[in-house]
Amino acid sequence: MSCNRSLFCVCVLLTSLCLGSNAVAKVARYGYAASSLSVMPYAVDSKTGRLRFTAEQDLIAPPSCSGDNNATIAPSQQFFYLPMTCGQMIAASIGANGVLTPIAGSPFTIGTSLYNFVVTPSGSFGYAADTSAYPTVSIIPVGINTTSGALTQLSGSVSYSATQLPVMIMDTLGKFLYVLDTNNGIYVYKINTATGALALVTGSPFAAGGQTLSLVAYPGGKFLVATNYNNQNIAVLTVNRTTGTLAFASGSPFSTSVFPYSLAIDPAGAHFVFVGSANGSANVSVFRMNATTGVLTEVSGSPFTTYGSWASDFLAVDPTGHYLYARTEGGSGSNWLLQMLSINTTTGALTPKQTISNPWAASLAITTGTTPVTFAPTFLYAANSPFAAQTQNSSQDEIAEYSVSSTGGLTSLGSVSDTLAPQQLALAPDGINLRSIDGGYVNDYAIQTGGSLNLVTNRNEFASLILEDPNAAYLYLANGSSVNNFTIDQATQEIGYFGTYTFAGNVIAMATSFGTYGDFVLTADNTLWQIYRGSNTGATTGSFPVGNGPSAVAMDGAGRFAYVANSADNTLSGFANYGGGFTQINGGTPFGAGTTPSAIVGDPFGGFLYVANSGSHDLWAYSIDPVTGNLTHIGTPLEVGNGPVALNVDYSGKFLYCANSLDGTISVFTIGSKGTLKSYGKVIVNATTPTTPAPTSIVSTGTYHYPGKVRGQEVRGQIAEVRWQK
Repeated sequence: MSCNRSLFCVCVLLTSLCLGSNAVAKVARYGYAASSLSVMPYAVDSKTGRLRFTAEQDLIAPPSCSGDNNATIAPSQQFFYLPMTCGQMIAASIGANGVLTPIAGSPFTIGTSLYNFVVTPSGSFGYAADTSAYPTVSIIPVGINTTSGALTQLSGSVSYSATQLPVMIMDTLGKFLYVLDTNNGIYVYKINTATGALALVTGSPFAAGGQTLSLVAYPGGKFLVATNYNNQNIAVLTVNRTTGTLAFASGSPFSTSVFPYSLAIDPAGAHFVFVGSANGSANVSVFRMNATTGVLTEVSGSPFTTYGSWASDFLAVDPTGHYLYARTEGGSGSNWLLQMLSINTTTGALTPKQTISNPWAASLAITTGTTPVTFAPTFLYAANSPFAAQTQNSSQDEIAEYSVSSTGGLTSLGSVSDTLAPQQLALAPDGINLRSIDGGYVNDYAIQTGGSLNLVTNRNEFASLILEDPNAAYLYLANGSSVNNFTIDQATQEIGYFGTYTFAGNVIAMATSFGTYGDFVLTADNTLWQIYRGSNTGATTGSFPVGNGPSAVAMDGAGRFAYVANSADNTLSGFANYGGGFTQINGGTPFGAGTTPSAIVGDPFGGFLYVANSGSHDLWAYSIDPVTGNLTHIGTPLEVGNGPVALNVDYSGKFLYCANSLDGTISVFTIGSKGTLKSYGKVIVNATTPTTPAPTSIVSTGTYHYPGKVRGQEVRGQIAEVRWQK
């Protein structure tokens, strides 16, 4: 699928659409949301379609060079490509675990200023649009080494006079290349499958209906589908498979009630066409397509509502045809959201299921495979600090170590003595480093293969709270009414002072906002602040009042919504995160909680929220509306121990742990598919020297892996971003 980005519309590639008619529909594995400066990698939960951030990766880009936003996955699923505006092509291999590794020679020099890149189903050739001489646009053939993924510019480029920046899509059988010019129509080039050479098909450009923004090829190559924005219709074009000439199908174009902007097609059954709207609406229309005639019929209930006030400017469907992904305008300027909607494969109806705050994403490329990505817990660590919890002797403090079984059970691995009272723990996104703060030190531990901790460095820094950002670039240490910001040396894990944020009230809690560029600080004067990540000037994006006695703050797993526990009011305040700011949800009306809510956490996929209440000694579960962020209480409150102070959901999202500081235990719960909880009992925190165990903070690690061609590869950690290194 492609669309004209001169209207902020971008190309999206769902790789299974380019595999040919003999391709077998497979499960989605990984998604890569590309922007001009970075790529956010996600693992796809094949059971729900939800996306979750994965491990940090770095790719090398030339100085003063940015991506064109249109990431491409080779049909083999082994290579990732991103054209750059300076005539360079980022190329990376895709590991069995989804990690991108730069290919030798990357970035490759192709042309002068690249805009799109598409690959033939054979994977042997690619075509890059060069806009350096615009309005003349050149299409450059590129040879691809199918073993290494390396690129070589070939001779024989073709050109045409453009009225808008180009949109390119590949024929699903690899016989033709289609280049869309918004005002002129569709240029069709016949591909020499032996050499990659292009030959313009007689009659090009072919009319598509006027101001055509998007183009998608029907699996099997029989039809093209195009959106005509001004005329508010959708054109279906038949393809002469011998000559490549195009003609309107009977009854085409088909009227719509919206201004059609973006397109996607169901790759599994190929009978639904999805149309994203614009001009004051981000709704998605759904049409059933007759596979014989190409006739489109809008389904009942269409168009379907998404969150956004202006446009859905890209769409992609997972290879099973069960889930639709859309980037929609999030209600504030140029800030955008990535949304997932489930598809009723019988009726075509759409239901919003997940909303991710990702203001940079401008395209989404999804890889496929035969086996889904799986997530598993590995270890759990508890700060055992009687001094912090009960003002006992600080020399008796340590970090308890546990392995986590596939059923969520905890097995003691021992403990490691901390310098002073380990008040709080922070897990690095790579999952192989853990930090603690105590009375006067920041301690960095390496997590060994068997789960034991090995002290690497410690630094004299007094702090009461610690937070590491999801890209492992910055560390925040809160002390009183200030938060000191530190950079992190990725090689040594040493931290260096970078700047300070100062607030009117003392800092109570902090939370990361995952894929966006702002984190959250909760202060005792009943205020939630959003700070610019990594600022050396203490810059903030704004603040909102919360309830009385704020005790904790947490993001949902998708980085879309923030929630604050108000212990004096027995309520929860909710906020929607837009990347460039945030706003109150539910009209500012708080949600009810138990007595004295004291800890809060979201599940990894952004579907559920859990709150521990120290006054009523129980745990409440909520479902999160993916569009509004409103909370709905689910299930029955379950008992926890005395003094619940910290919650943790394991890496698989199947287990929840509650640290009970006043009775020295960790409560264990299983999480059902609909977010409800079941008690799994309590574990007494192992203690070597403390006379009375008192857990004050818990974190857990996990792995995800794809058992494909390379078996046993795993990535430990949680959330991060691919950054261009210049």
